[in-house]
Amino acid sequence: WIASSDIYDFASDVNSRALALGLAGSKWSHYLPPLEKLYSAMNFYVQTGIITGTIDVEGNDEEQNVYLFGEKVRFLGDASSVKGTDFLHVLGHISKNGRFVHVIKVSIANIVEKLIFGFACSLIGDMKSITDIKSVLKNLSDKDKDENDIEAIFHADDEKFVLKGTLTGKQRIFQSNKGWDGSLTIDCLNFELNSLKGRGLVINGKITKPSKRVMSNAPLYHTTSVIPLVVHFSEKVCQNPDVTGGKGSSLGKLSELSKEFQNVCTVVI
Repeated sequence: WIASSDIYDFASDVNSRALALGLAGSKWSHYLPPLEKLYSAMNFYVQTGIITGTIDVEGNDEEQNVYLFGEKVRFLGDASSVKGTDFLHVLGHISKNGRFVHVIKVSIANIVEKLIFGFACSLIGDMKSITDIKSVLKNLSDKDKDENDIEAIFHADDEKFVLKGTLTGKQRIFQSNKGWDGSLTIDCLNFELNSLKGRGLVINGKITKPSKRVMSNAPLYHTTSVIPLVVHFSEKVCQNPDVTGGKGSSLGKLSELSKEFQNVCTVVI
């Protein structure tokens, strides 16, 4: 994974006026706006990048090289807060200039209604957050229309973006009743963003019952207030990649499993 952009963080990058309109459009359970529940449900960050490497394909003796464009999304919030969530994601990449775009419309029962947010990357990797309170994102695939399945109009900083696209017919549908209840549809998309052609995905879904899994607050790795210059593979701190790096951390974990490695790994500063 090679990152090619800054990070988009919902808590700090969502437009405050668009957020206020989305909150005002929902029927709250209490007198005050449910900001805590909203930020818990939308506590995530996104970074765009490139995935390179090789994969094994069943029935093929040779490894296949891959060079893919995509996003890395990490959710840090409380899964119980996403109950009653409807969402529509339109994300894609333009190969001619390397621009990524991601537009999201989300509604959460009794919290927020039809909130549109997202970003368009600049050509040097800067995140341009959607700053429009009148952004438009429409899924017209189930309606009678002449051309487009997806339409979006929004401003990011001072630049206007118009996205129009058609679904390719390649679709995956998921229904879940294990861990979480809901539905998810993923479609491939051919689109134009300000007249430049790109390809991407449309992710449309609903969560009726969130996962019951609870995230542990315990630290993932052993930490230390002073980073040592040299540690043994058998020491717990050796498993922390922030201290020993990826390879050192892997060897530390292997030592924990095998109890046979007693060599030394060095921290490069």
